[in-house]
Amino acid sequence: MIATDGSHDYFYRNGSLITTTSAGTATTTSNDVVFGKRGTFYYSGLMSDVRIYNRALSATEVTALSQEYNSTIKTNSGENGLVGQWKMAGNLNDATPNTTVCSPQFFTPTFVADQAGRAGSALSFVSGKLGATCGQPMALRVANVTMSAWVKPTSWNSSSNGIESYGGIVQFYFTSSGFLRFQVHDSSNVTHTFTSPSAYATGTWYYVAATYDGTTVNLYVNGGASVLNTSYTGGIGTNHYGDSGNNFLLANDGSDSTTDGFIGALDDIRIYNRALSPTEISNLYNSYNSQISLGGDGLSGGINLQKGLVSYWSLNGNRKDATP
Repeated sequence: MIATDGSHDYFYRNGSLITTTSAGTATTTSNDVVFGKRGTFYYSGLMSDVRIYNRALSATEVTALSQEYNSTIKTNSGENGLVGQWKMAGNLNDATPNTTVCSPQFFTPTFVADQAGRAGSALSFVSGKLGATCGQPMALRVANVTMSAWVKPTSWNSSSNGIESYGGIVQFYFTSSGFLRFQVHDSSNVTHTFTSPSAYATGTWYYVAATYDGTTVNLYVNGGASVLNTSYTGGIGTNHYGDSGNNFLLANDGSDSTTDGFIGALDDIRIYNRALSPTEISNLYNSYNSQISLGGDGLSGGINLQKGLVSYWSLNGNRKDATP
C-alpha cells in the first residue's frame, strides 16, 4: 500500500511501514483509473481487494486493514467472527476466507438493485422454493451466533420465508404473516422459537439481524433498539450438525423443502460465530449510508476504514466497484 498526505509518501507491506519519501507534486489528469497495468508494463500474478481513498490512512489503519481478514487477529472491524458472507454482487460467492460454495436450487439467479440502488447487487428469489444450498461447512457450525441480511420481501410464502439457516438447527426467517423469527433446536432436538412482536410489510428494504450469546436472544430491525430481547440458556444443538439433510441454506428456513423459500430480494447475508453487540448491529446497518462516518470498518472502535473510501474492487468473481 502507498499513502500520501501531500508532504510524504508512505510505503507499506503486510501492514508494516517499509519506507517514507518526500511527496512529489500532485497533478490532475483525465486519464482512466487502471489497475494491473502501468503504461506498457503489466502486472503478472494475483490481485484482490483493490481500494482508493481520498485521504491518507494512518499507520494504525493500514495495519488493521491488512489484518482484518485474519480470523486469529482481533481488529476493530466487522470481520471479527465473520464466518460466512454472501454479498450477492453478481454471484453466490462467500466473501470470507472460508469460501463456502453455494448452489442455486430450483431457480436461475437473477441479480437486481440493492437497498442503495446499485444495479446487480442483490439476489432476487421469485419461486419461494429452496433457494441455495451450501453443504455442511464446519466453519458455520456455531454455538453462539449472529445472522443478518438486507431483505426486501415482495410477498409472503404460505409456509415460511427463509433468510438463512443451518438445517433445522438454527434458522432465521419470516413467518407466512410477516413476523421475523429466530429458531433453534437444542441438544435434545426441542424447538425454541423467538418471534418479533410486530409484522413487517412487503415491498420495503429492511436490515434484520438475530443474535444469541448463550444466554440471550435479540432480534433487530434497521439497526435500532432490539425489537425482542429474551433469555434463553438451552443452547444450540451442535450435536446435530452433520446429520443427514442438515445443510446450510440461503433463502430457505432450513427444511430443504421446496415450499419454505424467500420471495423477494436478499443482500449481504452474514453469519458470525459470536453475538454482535447492539452498537455493532447499529453501525453495520449505518455502514450502507455513505454520509455517516463510522468506526472500525463500520462497526466499532476508533478505526474507520470506510471513511474516504471512494473506490473498492473486491474482485470477488467480478470487477464491480462496491462503493456507492
